[in-house]
Amino acid sequence: MCDVSACALTDHIIPRHFQTMGASASFLDRQIIRALSRRSDLWGAWLTLHVWGVILAAWAMAIIWTNPVTILLAILIVGSRQHGMAILMHDAAQAAKITPQTCKVSH
Repeated sequence: MCDVSACALTDHIIPRHFQTMGASASFLDRQIIRALSRRSDLWGAWLTLHVWGVILAAWAMAIIWTNPVTILLAILIVGSRQHGMAILMHDAAQAAKITPQTCKVSH
């Protein structure tokens, strides 16, 4: 049996300031955190258009300069942007990037 408490073990493995969602508060001013987490329909639309623009640019690059390196690079870029789209979908589901009124569906 181990005498070490779970809390002490957690503190040893993961520093205390990284154990909470408020870890950014120890690095950034509260006003900066509020400005960065503010909801904006325009910003959400820009992020969505940017993701699709990068995907189209990656495939255009692979089509224009067709060789194994550009095809591999395009695949890596598209994969990373798919991850970005998953994050945007998650944020939209939680109304983190857009205002809740934009997401309302009338019945």
